[in-house]
Amino acid sequence: MQEKKLICGLCACNCILKAIINEDGSVKEVKGDPESITGGFACSKGRALTKIPKAKNRITEALVKQKDGSFKSVTMLEALELLAQKMLAIKQDFGASAFAIHSGQAAVRRQFSRLTGYFSHLYGSVNYSGIGTTCNVSKRIAYTMTMGGLPKCDYLNAKTIVLWGHNAPNTHPYDWQVIKNCCANGAKLIIINPQKTEACREGCLHLALKPGTDIYLAWAILKIAAQQKWFTEQNIAATSGFEALVSSLENLDTAEMLDHCGLTLPEVNKATKLIFQATPTTIMAGTAIELQQHGFQTARAIAIIQAMCGTKALLFPKMPPAYAPFPVKPSFNGEMVGATEYPVFTDFVGYAQSNILSKSINEGKIKGLLIVGGNPLATWANSSVNQRSFAKLDFMAVMDNFLTITAKAADLIIPAACPTEKYELLECISSTGEVYLNLSEAVLPAKGLNEVEFFKAMADLLGFGEAMPWQNSLTYFDYLLKPLKLNCQSLLQNSNGFHYAANRKLQDIQKENTSINLTVPKLAEYGYSTLPLPPVYEKPAADQIILTTCDKSRNLVHSRYRNVKELVKNEEPTLKLNPNTASSYQIITGDTVQIKRGEHTLLAKALVTENITEGTAAIMHGWANCNVNYFTRLEELDAISGFPNSAAIPISLKKYGG
Repeated sequence: MQEKKLICGLCACNCILKAIINEDGSVKEVKGDPESITGGFACSKGRALTKIPKAKNRITEALVKQKDGSFKSVTMLEALELLAQKMLAIKQDFGASAFAIHSGQAAVRRQFSRLTGYFSHLYGSVNYSGIGTTCNVSKRIAYTMTMGGLPKCDYLNAKTIVLWGHNAPNTHPYDWQVIKNCCANGAKLIIINPQKTEACREGCLHLALKPGTDIYLAWAILKIAAQQKWFTEQNIAATSGFEALVSSLENLDTAEMLDHCGLTLPEVNKATKLIFQATPTTIMAGTAIELQQHGFQTARAIAIIQAMCGTKALLFPKMPPAYAPFPVKPSFNGEMVGATEYPVFTDFVGYAQSNILSKSINEGKIKGLLIVGGNPLATWANSSVNQRSFAKLDFMAVMDNFLTITAKAADLIIPAACPTEKYELLECISSTGEVYLNLSEAVLPAKGLNEVEFFKAMADLLGFGEAMPWQNSLTYFDYLLKPLKLNCQSLLQNSNGFHYAANRKLQDIQKENTSINLTVPKLAEYGYSTLPLPPVYEKPAADQIILTTCDKSRNLVHSRYRNVKELVKNEEPTLKLNPNTASSYQIITGDTVQIKRGEHTLLAKALVTENITEGTAAIMHGWANCNVNYFTRLEELDAISGFPNSAAIPISLKKYGG
């Protein structure tokens, strides 16, 4: 038998695995590598990696849509030539930036997002976008403006750990093992979440706030800490803008803010005391924080709490490594989608805010679209608007593993290799803040193109092949790694790959002229408040409850792989309701519930549980047959980042048939 190294990139833990290969080339099992930095850990997702390519709806040949809506198989060359023809025609008639290119969640921490952007710019389009339009980047900008970078929690050195909108057991299961060990050794744990997650079993303090009220809780915590004089002179001295913070706190009413949250003063006072007195404290702000109508400023407010309670239990990983620059510096221009509406976002990341791509399509500014490893009709805000807009495009191509709802809407489908069918170079951060590069091996025969092969072939057809000289993934990775005096072979020889940056403390990045900014003057230049002040509270209508779509299962990956039976098992669209809420609608577990917002109605099975706040409902996004992004609204995008409001959606519901 043979062993090959796999890196599970399905969550940020990037667990290092071993694939045990039989003599006939089949995979016997996938298990954790005990000699690796992740200590042999493997959750259900990692163990199922090699099952993914065999799931139903796999795309193994190029498909072109016919006039009647059916698909016809064509050769790969015919498909690529068609795509090149359409791209060149749109470029000639409307300019290159009328063709948008998006890389989805499949690109996270991998090198093809960088390659996709390079390809877009070589073609001449400014309208490349990535998954950062809906995940992590809003929080990253907020923390970078506040303290110079997005930190990694230093759980091992924390006396108080706060998981704020972060369901660690399900979303970062290896990190959760580390957190549990820390709690066993005396660390205090605070969970801030509308749901009682598995983490709450560890004897923690649980603040079960109403969805979308996090910014009011953050300011209530700051107000209590100021009144109790828990800000230390050392932490005050490390910041700029403290006087403005104190002045703003004077105008806020703690009781009123906590009423918005559905929390009591004693429980929040207890949490605040732990955060500011049982230090060092580390706060992990989850993705649910930024997926709110005021998510950017909510992340800023939480970053201010972290700054004012101290930064000793934070690490600031240096990413990305010093790769070789691309061989050509592209020249591109045009109107970037979102640059006018969300300049803070586009200026920071340097790419388009695709959540309003539909607006540009409807205005006739975007004529073509290529989606690589993404499913925006399931994941972008306001699915119905996107469906209508995508139908207006002159041409849309999708490169994916499976026939997703977005692929079904495309004019051309390119089959993509699954993760275990190709080599992948990943950027990883360990639970202790070490930053390392690692290489995952191909363990199964490819049934589609990998991204390097695809973009190289397209570059040749479009006339700029010399700017993309790599024939395969390994030559591309070797090119990137050369300044680091590394190559693919050297990464494969070590379970942990290559550690290229030690963990850094705040003082390390402050040597780079970075300070803690409680007020951010740069935001005023864009027309926004320099402090993340709480907005006027909007109370839900009496006949509405608040739906959060940020619920997560340990087995499932965002909206991906719902067709993999080893992951989905018996899961289905399920609406969680508090017993009191369910009782008012005469709903019991197992009932079918009708969920409604505006013109859209969805059906889901009810699960009545004490583990969710009264007046609240929770469901996972990503179900094709229960697509909750029909309920998200473009007019509710965060005013600064353009992120969708997925965490606090007002809905009405009733028992189906009742």
